[in-house]
Amino acid sequence: MAVFLRESVKVTPHDVSRHLDLQAVRVDEAGLWLAGQLALPRAEITATSVELAERTTVRVHGKRGKGSGLGRGDSGFSCTFTDPKAARDMLVALGRDPERVAAMVNLEPSLLTMGFHPLPLWKALASVVIAMVAMVVLLPFLGRASTGFHSFGRLGRFVNRTLELGADGLRIQTIGADAFVAYRAIAKAFAQGDVLHLLLRDGRECTFSLSTPARAPEVIARVTQSVAAASAVDDGAAALESEGATMLREVTGDKGAKVAALRELGADNGGTYREGRLPRERLWELLEDPHVDGVTRTRAAVALSGALEPGERRRMRIATDATVSPKVRIALDTIEGEDDKRLGEQLAAIEMEEESADTDARAHAGRLAAD
Repeated sequence: MAVFLRESVKVTPHDVSRHLDLQAVRVDEAGLWLAGQLALPRAEITATSVELAERTTVRVHGKRGKGSGLGRGDSGFSCTFTDPKAARDMLVALGRDPERVAAMVNLEPSLLTMGFHPLPLWKALASVVIAMVAMVVLLPFLGRASTGFHSFGRLGRFVNRTLELGADGLRIQTIGADAFVAYRAIAKAFAQGDVLHLLLRDGRECTFSLSTPARAPEVIARVTQSVAAASAVDDGAAALESEGATMLREVTGDKGAKVAALRELGADNGGTYREGRLPRERLWELLEDPHVDGVTRTRAAVALSGALEPGERRRMRIATDATVSPKVRIALDTIEGEDDKRLGEQLAAIEMEEESADTDARAHAGRLAAD
């Protein structure tokens, strides 16, 4: 197992608003060490992510405390590096693939878009008016040392946008939208200077400017490579047509019965396809393939969840770290929480979302054909 050690790293605990500078950071088989003390045992590390700004920040989330910002009720530490290679080395020591861990980057603020959709003119004008009114209301407070920057920060979050890059696709979060698009739904990705352009298969065109232009080449390269890889597998069609994916999708019933049936399908008793079982390694292949659709990946995860060994739980967490599809990520988190009722609800929500997306795509294709 790789061991990581760096001195003089800025460390920020997630549950307090202060920095701990000049910390010695170590990662080994025991877990994450800070200044010679075990801060997070490896068994308590629930997730990792990366933030790309002027510097590179590795976020390590654990089970202790509350409010990490990922909605999992955990805490942890953010370690900021001036050298991107050091951040990658830390991820490797944590058992993560730096190319698959979800990375976040800030986009230029905008009042004219909502997720991947440009706002209609009247909504864009309304957003501008609301922002101007908010600014006027806050002006008296901005001059006060105790509240000025805090108020300005709240106003900034109204227009700020975050782009999250996963192994499965792109996610944009703003105060008014949380949108996801899979790489297999992107026909082409290219760059013009520091601007990323996406041509979606449904006819939309999206452009994004990063707030940190220095990271643009890295972000653009990762997106274009992922889109090319998704296109190479023909939008996941091969996986959808595979026997394993077909068996997963044939499981029916109400929410609870469906979870139980999927787990029976993935029971590790040496079964074969002919015996109505799926080899667990085949299920892992479906779960870990970012180009497979969200329903199939989630069903594969549920099938695996009946008897997860400690090593498999870490493997499931790594697959979760690589996922930015909101509903799939929540479902994978729910598996770890062992809440079968909620898991059934999340699986149903993913299936409903996919059905709605397919309907919208067919309708849009019909409109394009008519035009």
